[in-house]
Amino acid sequence: MSVVIDRYVVANYEASAGIAHVAKAAMEGQGVAGLFRGYPSKVSTHVGSALILVLYGEIKGATFRR
Repeated sequence: MSVVIDRYVVANYEASAGIAHVAKAAMEGQGVAGLFRGYPSKVSTHVGSALILVLYGEIKGATFRR
């Protein structure tokens, strides 16, 4: 569902068009796969961000240990 919300924001729909309208438009054009388009890139971005935060914490912890 977050992909639909992203499409809603990017498409800059007017206030009268709701999330359901955006989801329906995505399904009409591409089927159910349209709801998940762009999902792999979102997952890789989140995983990459989490890894960077963990690595930063580990490096910071190793640097200041005495």
